[in-house]
Amino acid sequence: MLLHNILNLVQNWSRHNLDIIYFIYGMAFTVMGIVILVQPKKGSKYMLGGILWLLAGFGLIHGFNEFLDMWAIIKSEGAVSKITHIIILIISYIFLFEFSRRLFCISYLDKRTPAGRAFFPWWIAPLIICVAFVLAITSPDFWENLKIWVRYILGLSGAIMASVGFMLFYKSNKREFRRLKVKRYFYLAGGCFFLYGLLGGLVVDEGSVFLSHIINTRHFISVVHFPVEAMRAMCALGIAYAVYGIIQIFYWENVEVLRRTTDDLRLEYQAGQEKVKQIERLLAVKTQFVSMVSHELRTPLTAIKANIDVVLSGGSEGLDPERKAFLNVACDNVDRLSKLINDVLGFQSLERGKVKYEFGEYDINEIIWAEAEMMLPLIKEKKLDFTLNLEKDLPRIRIDRDRIIQVLNNLINNAIKYTDKGGITISSKRGKRLIDISVEDTGCGIKENDLSKLFEPFTQINKKGGAGLGLSICREIINAHKGKIWAESEFDKGSNFRFVLPAERSG
Repeated sequence: MLLHNILNLVQNWSRHNLDIIYFIYGMAFTVMGIVILVQPKKGSKYMLGGILWLLAGFGLIHGFNEFLDMWAIIKSEGAVSKITHIIILIISYIFLFEFSRRLFCISYLDKRTPAGRAFFPWWIAPLIICVAFVLAITSPDFWENLKIWVRYILGLSGAIMASVGFMLFYKSNKREFRRLKVKRYFYLAGGCFFLYGLLGGLVVDEGSVFLSHIINTRHFISVVHFPVEAMRAMCALGIAYAVYGIIQIFYWENVEVLRRTTDDLRLEYQAGQEKVKQIERLLAVKTQFVSMVSHELRTPLTAIKANIDVVLSGGSEGLDPERKAFLNVACDNVDRLSKLINDVLGFQSLERGKVKYEFGEYDINEIIWAEAEMMLPLIKEKKLDFTLNLEKDLPRIRIDRDRIIQVLNNLINNAIKYTDKGGITISSKRGKRLIDISVEDTGCGIKENDLSKLFEPFTQINKKGGAGLGLSICREIINAHKGKIWAESEFDKGSNFRFVLPAERSG
């Protein structure tokens, strides 16, 4: 008795609140369409991800169709809006049918491609629409009969195919989906679509079309005592819920891909850390070896140099010119080798940060003057022009005097070494919070593609001796002063080596 009263209450409410039912009906499909579209599916291995946009299109368009039904109850529907309503219904069923066709193919017929091409070609939906138009034309009320024929041919077949397609798709991926526990969603979608196909595609408005005067909405409510629209709305809610559960496979797939990527990155990171440690060990061995060899060479070289100097200074009168020339060559080579060893040891100390800088406030122009005077005999020996362009009244800056002299000495020596004609110009000027110093020459210049590697250690652009560490040492010293050093050059026309130092007195 109680159940009977509840059913009567629901039936009465449904009959008098169809606008609310249409609203629920439309919202269910609309939300389903939105949820499908916002769920990331790009790159999925499941072919379902590539066709779900069609189901989303059906949900959004058919949801709008139900909102129009709701509006028709609240406000009367004119001829134009009625035709628009029917066209929207047709479009929504085209989306559903095409989704169902593709779902059925990827679930079953793709395994037998000839059958898929023979029974479910792409042009089957347009053909069905043409058939529906032809059948509707033969009836007195074209638009109403077109609506009925579309429900029979597209709506019923599309929903039934979707029902079968969802269940077949689960079976074709059963091994993977079993652990995701999504079987109930696929079968719920299959059941709801099957029922929706019967209620939406078979139970139509009463008309002159075959079966519509027997199975229609009026006869349905007289037999079931329940509006078919309410049953469709419940099916729509079931479909929306099932589809929401189904598309979680893409979320889990993304999580799995992310987990695998994270694992791969962690393994790569660990392998990289091992390589870094291995490289650090090799560098430590290399550094230790170079330091040992350099120190071991320095002691005998010092002794050789001292003995040669003694011979040359003490008994050079008794030496014939040829032997004296040999000793001078030996002395020059000892000096060159000593300089190479000093450069290697100095660069290693700078690179490892073991050099202690002694900063003080100095006039950079005075340092340039002093270094230029020392280099002037070498410049005159090569008959080169020499110019100093030093801006007056530069502020005193905080630097390590000896290290900046080392930079200037290296740059001026290089300018003399690589310049055979023309001249050398040393300039200083004040910039914005910086002091800019440049050593410019008219020498052989540097090719553009060599400029980027000029300050790299053990790099020799022009093969004229040396270890290729001078400019690298300069860069380390200038970096320690929070400055910057670079070169500007044009091949065969000369080079300009510039460095800037902070003009503030904090260092």
